[in-house]
Amino acid sequence: MAALRTLIAAIDNAESVEDASSPPPSSTAHVAGAVQGLGAADGARRSLSEHDLQRIIEAELWERDAQAERLTLLGRVDDASRLRTEADVIARYQIPVD
Repeated sequence: MAALRTLIAAIDNAESVEDASSPPPSSTAHVAGAVQGLGAADGARRSLSEHDLQRIIEAELWERDAQAERLTLLGRVDDASRLRTEADVIARYQIPVD
């Protein structure tokens, strides 16, 4: 589960758009800095291509593989095995190449 949560978080982060042009939120009568209306404070999300998703998945796989290698060198074989298992779960979501 942890592997999928971090993969979803990485995708969510990649979809976020930094919007420096928006003014700071106004205040309501009850909460300073709050915005009224459902979703009113939500920012625009970027649409990711299959290529973008594949890059995110590959980065997550690479990160786990590199960390597993380091842990193996440190003699922490159980932790390295856990990371390799997580990588196997994430690898299932790779996009097939035609």
